[in-house]
Amino acid sequence: MLLCAFAFRAIVPNATSAIESQAAEEWFFVHDAKSPLLAVGVGLWLLWNRLSRAPRPDRAAAPTTALVLLALGLVIFVLSHRLNTQLLLLTSLSAHVLALACALEGRPGLRQAWLPALAILLGSPLPASIQSELVWSLQKWTTQASGWLLQHLGDAEVVASGVTMFVGERAFLVIEACSGLRGIEILTTLSLVTREFYRGAGVRMWLVVVAAPFLAFGLNLVRVCLIASGPASDSDPGHVTQGVGVVVAGALCLFALARILAGHDPGAAGIAEAKARWPTRFGVRLCAWGALLAALSLIPASPLEQSPIDPQLSFPKRGAAWQLEEDLKPDRLFLGSLPLRQIIERRYVHEPRQVRAQRVDLFIAARDARRPGAVLVADKLAVPGRDWSLRSSEPARLWAAGIDGNLTTSGRPGELALSFSFWVGDAHAAHWTHWLGVASRSPEPPLYYVRLSAPLAAAGHVARERARGLIERFATDFAEELQGLASSGSRSDVPE
Repeated sequence: MLLCAFAFRAIVPNATSAIESQAAEEWFFVHDAKSPLLAVGVGLWLLWNRLSRAPRPDRAAAPTTALVLLALGLVIFVLSHRLNTQLLLLTSLSAHVLALACALEGRPGLRQAWLPALAILLGSPLPASIQSELVWSLQKWTTQASGWLLQHLGDAEVVASGVTMFVGERAFLVIEACSGLRGIEILTTLSLVTREFYRGAGVRMWLVVVAAPFLAFGLNLVRVCLIASGPASDSDPGHVTQGVGVVVAGALCLFALARILAGHDPGAAGIAEAKARWPTRFGVRLCAWGALLAALSLIPASPLEQSPIDPQLSFPKRGAAWQLEEDLKPDRLFLGSLPLRQIIERRYVHEPRQVRAQRVDLFIAARDARRPGAVLVADKLAVPGRDWSLRSSEPARLWAAGIDGNLTTSGRPGELALSFSFWVGDAHAAHWTHWLGVASRSPEPPLYYVRLSAPLAAAGHVARERARGLIERFATDFAEELQGLASSGSRSDVPE
């Protein structure tokens, strides 16, 4: 067993960083700081609990199935070390769990081990595209639900817009750490333990697992409401205590629900009472296999090809009848974990000497292809800022500039804006390694997201067409610069 633990030691480094207070806070709230040890521990405990029961007389060996699973686990294990990805390493561990159960209990052992194998996979990170979209959706749902609760239960006036809540004179941003995704993952994993305690009660115990994500979301709403309505700041060390409180309260609620569902059924207990002994010959084979895995774990990862230096973003400050009015500071707290390496955000005015000068806001973001699974969330980038909500979106084309993209309407209290966004580069050419959470082994072409926004004087058709015409005029005047972003190599006049 020690040899097997050494072979899968790569799981541990990401799990031992939660010693300091800041790291502990990230473990409870930040989805990128996910540790696999909880899921692996739960999965191995489930396996032990199920295989430690008294052996059934009808068990039959299934050596062929066990060997197939071992071979599959071995191939994935080697691949995980070559690509240096945790998803494949946990998949290999799940395959070994199934093989172990099959070798000990035969085909019935597979039916016992599928849930432990699935629990281990819960420790792997979600694909970047799915995780980013899920976090952004949870941010918006949390903002709206928390705003509704504070509006109906509190005394202060509350307005929720985008991912920002205005509580009286205070503005509270629901950042990615407040989305509640980590709480959902933790309580869903713990719900498998709760169900195991009462799995003898039957199918109805799966209601505990189904209820876990909704319970986690509800508890996170309470936490967000307490932070938004109180004097605590984002750097308050009490956030760690809140994370522990959410997990403890969620676990107690899950156990209470399981106890209610189990009732007084004497056969509901699912904890092993008798321990089955492993044959001596099987223990020797396990040690030999562990030694093989330990040796293979020393294989170095394949080297990454040297990525070319990202071209520095540059964009003219004036052109035609346009002139730079203001360099805007990118809202990195709102953009969160989006893989953005360079950003230009500016406000231009058309014919500034006129009494009613017209303005267009320009936003250009370069994807950081060096980060594993670098995926941009278009819906999040489509809104002008943290307190804007997306009202509508439709495909559109700026005919004069020859650019295809999306035309969106966004709003916040007392203000509307029309935006046109498009990609420079192939936004759909995602490398297959992005789904594995590893960096591509070959250099990727640059990808840029561009958004042009103009204020809407009203919600009517006339104001919309006027704003669209202003955006099209800007895109036409700077068409060569916009479409030539990918080949730009000059030095940026905006710091990263």
